[in-house]
Amino acid sequence: IEVFVRDNVKYVIPCTFAHLVTSFLKVFASVTNEYKKYTPFTLVELERMWTFALTWSLGALLDYEDRIKFNDFIHSQATAGNAGGSDSKDEEADNTVYDYLLDGEMQWTHWSEQVPDFEYQAATFKFSSSLVPTVNSTCTSYIIYLNERVGRPVLVTGGSGTAKTSNVLQYAASEHFGEMALKKVNFSFATTANMVQTAVEASIVKSRGRTYAPDQGKTLTLFLDD
Repeated sequence: IEVFVRDNVKYVIPCTFAHLVTSFLKVFASVTNEYKKYTPFTLVELERMWTFALTWSLGALLDYEDRIKFNDFIHSQATAGNAGGSDSKDEEADNTVYDYLLDGEMQWTHWSEQVPDFEYQAATFKFSSSLVPTVNSTCTSYIIYLNERVGRPVLVTGGSGTAKTSNVLQYAASEHFGEMALKKVNFSFATTANMVQTAVEASIVKSRGRTYAPDQGKTLTLFLDD
C-alpha cells in the first residue's frame, strides 16, 4: 500500500507515510474497541474493520478523484464483501468505501441511514444558528469521535464554505461528546500567543497545587477555528 499511495495519489496536505500508519493504528484501535463485544473477532470482521480504518486514515486526505483510485485499490485487495461499496466499474453514485460504515451487527450500512432526525423547538428556533444533520456531518462527527476516544487530536480539512466549523459544532452537540467542555478559539492573522493563552486560562481553574483543569471535573476540548 505504501507504493500505491506514493505513486498513484496526492494528499491535500503534506504528510509522511509514518504519520499515515500512526493514524491508521489509532483509528483501527478505536474501531476494534467500538466492537469489542464481538471478541474474539473472526477474520471477516477483522478485515472489515481493517478496510474501514484504512479508508479513514491513509485514504482520508484525498480529493474526489484520488478517492476513487483508493476505493478501487481497496476493493482489489479486500475479500469480496469485506469492503463497503464497490469499485468504479459500478456506475452507481455514492457507492465507494467512503460511503459506508459498520453498523452494530458488523454489516456495511450507508452513511445516509445513520443521519439523525432534525429536531427543534418552535418557540426557540433560530434559523441562523440551527445545525441540520447531513450525511457529511454525520460521517465527520463519527470519525472525530473515533480519534477523540483514543486521545488523538483531529485536523478537519476542506475548502472555504465546506461546513468544517458546523461539523465540529454538531459533534460537540452530539451524544458522542459526552460531558466534556468545549472552548472555541478563532484563529486569524491577528491572533497572538497571549490571546490563545488567555482564552484557555479562562476555561480552567486551579485544581490542586500547580494543577489546573476545567471546572466540575470535566475534560476540555480545545477547538481552534482557523
